Amino acid sequence: MDKEINYQGGKYRGRHIVTKKWVYGYLLAPNVIGTVEVYEKNPGEGKKPHIATFCMVDPVTVEPSSGVTDSNGKEIFVGDVINIKNHTVIGNIFKDPELGKNNA
Repeated sequence: MDKEINYQGGKYRGRHIVTKKWVYGYLLAPNVIGTVEVYEKNPGEGKKPHIATFCMVDPVTVEPSSGVTDSNGKEIFVGDVINIKNHTVIGNIFKDPELGKNNA
């Protein structure tokens, strides 16, 4: 019998622990981001979520999506730094720590 997959709804991103590249998907554990597919494995059992892919990420870099896009259509995540004049993402506090500092 398949176990129910518990994942937090909404999109997340985090930095892969080896490649340091951003990965996107559901937060499956504090340091695991993956993709989930919903399908019927056996006829008559109904559709259930199944983990399709997953990878380990640095938990410090895990950020949820804000659900909003910038003026270029790029998804905005918590931790992104936005240019107020043209409403575009100009960086991220993990990739560009200087952007997160108060320059006042």
